[in-house]
Amino acid sequence: MNVGLENFAPKIYKDENKRKIVKKFPDELDKRINAYSVVVENFVFLTRLHVESTIDVEESVNKFISVYIDDVDDSIKYEIVHLKQFWDQLKPTFVRSDVLKSQDI
Repeated sequence: MNVGLENFAPKIYKDENKRKIVKKFPDELDKRINAYSVVVENFVFLTRLHVESTIDVEESVNKFISVYIDDVDDSIKYEIVHLKQFWDQLKPTFVRSDVLKSQDI
């Protein structure tokens, strides 16, 4: 029985493609991480309102404004600080039973 190379070609082709994909993966992952890092860096104040001090939130918002100076009004700083103060007073929980109770109101 003569086994020719043509029988192995699809497997070799698949393995070579896998190697190329695996080789490119770290670079592609780094690109995505960097893209998300920029977003996180500019919008982190929104996710940390409940743990940051008002001064830290103001600093983060000022940085946000400096990055998006043509897109946002300076008054957003006061709105975000007001939102933080409201959040601090409300002290919402994210326990499922509490969320369900609030929906009954």
